[in-house]
Amino acid sequence: MQVPSELVKRLCSEAINAKFHGFLLDSFVSDSKTSVWCPQPGCGLAVDSATAAGQGKFVTCGQGHSFCLECKHEAHAPASCDCVKTWLQKCDDDSETFNWLAANTQVSAQLSGASRVVGGLTP
Repeated sequence: MQVPSELVKRLCSEAINAKFHGFLLDSFVSDSKTSVWCPQPGCGLAVDSATAAGQGKFVTCGQGHSFCLECKHEAHAPASCDCVKTWLQKCDDDSETFNWLAANTQVSAQLSGASRVVGGLTP
């Protein structure tokens, strides 16, 4: 059932009216074949890829955030989306390596570097 905007505005509070229009906009962007939400956290702007300024699959929202329409990551030309996905996975894996090193090593003044802690003792 469709509810006219004027009816909502007349019968509901400003807060409910604002929420209604937010749902209406979200529905429009979700149903659109050319509009997408900017993936930048907290941005909240939509981009119409048919009219957006950009290069091919890369667009920029009204706040200046450039991103890829296919993978929704930052614009990454000339790298492919698959290459970016692999790179981000590698970065995640490296952060786990860093976490292991931080938990299992300590800086030693005698060795002037990190050394592994074995059973609570430094070898």
